[in-house]
Amino acid sequence: IGTDENPIVFVGVSGSTGSQVIERGVMDNLITVCRSGVYGIHNWLARWTGAHPFYCEKDTQMEEGVRCISGPIAPSVTYNLSSLMTLSPDGKTLFTGGLWDNSIRTGKVTHHEVVPEGVLYQHKDVITSLKVDGRYLATGANDTTVVLWKISKKTGAVKPHPFSILYGHNSEVTCVALSQELDIVVSGSREGIVLIHTLKQGTYVRTLTPHSPPMVVTFVGIAGGTGNIIVAGNVASTTTKGLVHSVLYLFTVNGKLIKRVKLEDTTTAMYVENDRVVLGGANGSLEIRCTSGLSTKHKLRLKSGVVSVSIDPRKQHLFVTTNDGKMVIITSTAKPFVKK
Repeated sequence: IGTDENPIVFVGVSGSTGSQVIERGVMDNLITVCRSGVYGIHNWLARWTGAHPFYCEKDTQMEEGVRCISGPIAPSVTYNLSSLMTLSPDGKTLFTGGLWDNSIRTGKVTHHEVVPEGVLYQHKDVITSLKVDGRYLATGANDTTVVLWKISKKTGAVKPHPFSILYGHNSEVTCVALSQELDIVVSGSREGIVLIHTLKQGTYVRTLTPHSPPMVVTFVGIAGGTGNIIVAGNVASTTTKGLVHSVLYLFTVNGKLIKRVKLEDTTTAMYVENDRVVLGGANGSLEIRCTSGLSTKHKLRLKSGVVSVSIDPRKQHLFVTTNDGKMVIITSTAKPFVKK
């Protein structure tokens, strides 16, 4: 679907996934976006027949490169590319960041295209991470701030003005996560700290400093149910110049460290949902760990480095995109990857 020079950085499923729809054979939309901004809307069916756990029909217009989101990702964004886009909970709206004009672009997803809807401005530098949960959108940027937006319950559109701006980082914000249920926002930065604020009031709660000397925090996630906070980051080697290794931390929502794990590969993608965290590495490693103690549940090696990881709404199909332009679909036929 992509190429070596233009890999896929985002995959999401838009549409109904109810059993009645699947039995009738109605297709969902599988949305892919490349680094250049070229997107495709592919036909997707989560359960085709007993012998085929899914059906995917490639969007032929993607090869022509004529349909593009608002523009290519800014050259200054070189990490965490999978966090630059996200879908609304109903899968009908695509939010895009990482653009040269520091904006958030919203588009309505149809069966044929992503129709531009609006442009939001608040950040003073390029947006590096977007996350949605329920009726809230959180954005982090190189301007060291995290901005919180409300999504209209009636229209599904983001309200034009943010309701809160969070401060406290002294360097670029690299990743954000939020939980409407737990009323928290978690953000990580290049300086190596993680901040926790309340979501609805924007009140500072605490600071986590996972590693000393500081590491670059690359991903943060919140486990549903337990509220455990997962932090991934890169730490420079103290013996070999230019060498880094990735570390994974698990904290309680109250900031107590539960577990620290040194990873074999440099983490380039992370997806957290409920009881599982999925990690992709620069050398093609793919791991699924539990969010209660970081024990490894599944592990395999792909032929190329991982760019993004995501899970379909049914929690049975794992989408992995790689540096060679491919999208790998891994299916769990026995039971879901994560608890629903």
